[in-house]
Amino acid sequence: MVIAPFRDTYQARKMRRRAGSRAREQYKLQRKAWLKRKRWFFAGSAAALGLTWLAAHALLMHVTAPTHPSLAMWFSGATAGALVGMFLIVRDSPPSVIENWQVGAWGEERTAGKLGKLPRGRWDVVNDVGNGKYNFDHVLVGPAGVMCLDSKQRQYRLDVHDGARVVLPERYDEERTASGDDMIRHAKGDARTLKLRIERQTGQRLWVQPVIVWWGEFPDGVARVNDVDIVHGDKLVEWLGQLPARGLKDHAAVVEALKPGRRKK
Repeated sequence: MVIAPFRDTYQARKMRRRAGSRAREQYKLQRKAWLKRKRWFFAGSAAALGLTWLAAHALLMHVTAPTHPSLAMWFSGATAGALVGMFLIVRDSPPSVIENWQVGAWGEERTAGKLGKLPRGRWDVVNDVGNGKYNFDHVLVGPAGVMCLDSKQRQYRLDVHDGARVVLPERYDEERTASGDDMIRHAKGDARTLKLRIERQTGQRLWVQPVIVWWGEFPDGVARVNDVDIVHGDKLVEWLGQLPARGLKDHAAVVEALKPGRRKK
C-alpha cells in the first residue's frame, strides 16, 4: 500500500529533473568548446595578471612594508583576490549565444516546477521529450487534452498587438523591438510534429495545443496569438485549471508513447 505512492512520487521527481536536460547539455558542450578555443587567451591573461600582482607586491614591499608591514600584506592579498576574481568572471562569461542555453534550461526548470503542482492522477507531465536533434520542452496530458509547452525565459517584455502579433521591446531601450513571429511559428510546428508522432504511435486522432510559457515581463499574463496560447509562468497552473475539458480517447496510451526510452521515435 505504501510502495505505489512512493513510486509515483519518485517518477514525478525524475520527470522534473529531466526538464532542461538537453539545454544544459548543450550549454556544457558549447562552453567546453569555447574554453578550449580560448585556452591560450586565458593562459596569457592569467600570466599577465600574475605579473601585475608580482609588480604590485614588490612595490608594496618596497614602499609600505618597512613602516606598515601588516598593511602592505593586506593590500597585497586584496590585490591578488581582486585579480583572481576578475579572471574568474571573464572565464565564466561565455558569449550570449552559449549563455542562452543555460538561461533556457532555467526556464524549463521553472516551468517543470509549476507543472509539478498539478494534481497527480489527472495530469501527466513529460519533460524534455526527444524530437530528433531537438526536443519538446514539456508535453502535458490531462483533462484539457494534449499540450506542447515551450518555455521561454527572456529579458524582453512580451506585448501582444491587436491579438495577432507578438512584439518584444528591449528591456532598456523600448524603441528597439524584436518580432515574436518565429517563436509563434516554432510553437505551432512543434505541436504539429508532436500530434503526428502520437497519432502514428497510438493510432488515435487528437489535437495538440501549442503553448508558450513566458518567464519575463508580460503585462497581459495570458493571450492567444494565431492559435498559440501564451501564458506567464506564474499564471500557468491557474490557467490550466480553468480550461474546458477536451475528450481524449486513451490517456494512458498517449503518456506511454512519450515515456523515456522512446525519445528518438
